[in-house]
Amino acid sequence: MVASRSDSPQATHSSPDPLSSCFEATREGVDTVLQSMNQELYHVQASAMREVAKAAFSTASETGGIIEVPEQGDVLHNILHALHRSPCERSSGVSLDSLVTAVDHMHRYGITPRTLILPRTSYYDLLLSHSKVNPLSVYSLAGHHELHDLAVESSRFLLELSPTEIPDEAGKRMGVLYLKRILVLHTQVIQSLKRLLMQPPEAHAPIEGCDEAIQKALRMDWDVVASGLAWTAGAGASAEGLRSELLTLEATLNCEECKNALHRRVQDVSEQWANVKRTI
Repeated sequence: MVASRSDSPQATHSSPDPLSSCFEATREGVDTVLQSMNQELYHVQASAMREVAKAAFSTASETGGIIEVPEQGDVLHNILHALHRSPCERSSGVSLDSLVTAVDHMHRYGITPRTLILPRTSYYDLLLSHSKVNPLSVYSLAGHHELHDLAVESSRFLLELSPTEIPDEAGKRMGVLYLKRILVLHTQVIQSLKRLLMQPPEAHAPIEGCDEAIQKALRMDWDVVASGLAWTAGAGASAEGLRSELLTLEATLNCEECKNALHRRVQDVSEQWANVKRTI
């Protein structure tokens, strides 16, 4: 039931909490008041919400012209933020836990997350910004609610986490499909790294001070370092990290041609590694 602003004497009062300042009574076209569990008021336009989610808050109870929503203010604020698909200066400091809880609770109010959390929306951008620090939580959320675009973009930040470090709870939350996709991605990236490291620096024609035996030693040293990197660097290895490790071989070289060949090969590895596909 829609609460009219004229039916509710409380509707003209703004909540003192800054979280609800984006939904004040002075906003144009507001005709509905929502109240959180901690007494924060949110003034919204019912028709605008229903255009996005037809059944939004239709099952919530109403008292004295105010629709009571059994959520803390930060969670209700986040849900409304997603519904309005508009940025709010107060949203940038909201915690990831609060954002995730809001998405998880949307179904309680007739709202489907995958219809709201889309690329180029501010809520999507907020979640994605957290994926750099907490990629597992964001990816698990995306998998659970079938937010495919968010899952794809957040998956690149999961490469630094070994598949063996994914807790069972997170695996269950993201679901079999998205768990499989992240495992396949790890495998593909590691295989790409191994292929890149298989080829040693090119040999050159024997010259004074650098015969075939010396160049063979370089290739053997490359194989040792490359094998170690293939097993320890992991899918999240940086191009600069690989470059730094491979260039340690230069300390054993006296031949300028060998040094040049080593640098060319390391540069090639760095460039190809940077171009390896890193998303599901």
